[in-house]
Amino acid sequence: AAAAAAMEVDGDDDDDDEGMRDGVEAAANGEKKDDDDDDDEGKSSQQRPKSAAVPKNPAVCLLTGKILAAHWGREGNWKSIRAHTKAISPNAGVFLLLRSTRILLVSNGLLSYYGSPYVDSHGEMDIELARGHMLYLDPERVQALVDLVREQRVADTGG
Repeated sequence: AAAAAAMEVDGDDDDDDEGMRDGVEAAANGEKKDDDDDDDEGKSSQQRPKSAAVPKNPAVCLLTGKILAAHWGREGNWKSIRAHTKAISPNAGVFLLLRSTRILLVSNGLLSYYGSPYVDSHGEMDIELARGHMLYLDPERVQALVDLVREQRVADTGG
């Protein structure tokens, strides 16, 4: 319900769209979207608990800005992703996998990839950053993702 309320259309779609865009852009720059960063002021990374370290395969929740560990492969289980999604929304989660630039969609505990909001100068995705070209945030891809979440169609993607 919280995610649905956050994405609810209240006559000013631009504010909601900017919030999602801010989440994608903050993730691209390695920033957290949370505004409560006052707790960390004055603390060095050495003073933070081990659990606050950036995970090996970080995923950024584009609804809350929280950075989680993404586990994939045969031994991966995605527990933290599923648990976070369940805590913030009854039906959907949207995550940017930073090491691959893919979007991970979660719906009713099922996961699916959506592609990447980042493209190279030819407009092509570079999933897993294999080609090593400079990537740019594609406003059309971001808008398509925002529309998907706002219209609560994440389950329609196969997730």
